[in-house]
Amino acid sequence: MESTKNIFVFKTNIHTLNDKLIVKEILGNHHQIEEWSVDLQDCDKVLRVVTPALTVNNIIELINESGYECRELE
Repeated sequence: MESTKNIFVFKTNIHTLNDKLIVKEILGNHHQIEEWSVDLQDCDKVLRVVTPALTVNNIIELINESGYECRELE
């Protein structure tokens, strides 16, 4: 049986490699996040998250708790 994967895209204020390392500690170790990436070159600093279980609000909460701003890109 194939599991459903959600792919969410967010605008963030993750600007530097150091910021990305901080976020990596949270997202990289989360058992319900299969893949994630931040495009530091993009003007929106786009965060892309692949997860079978988390919601948009779960991810926003995780990012906000680490001190960064995050909102869903539509």
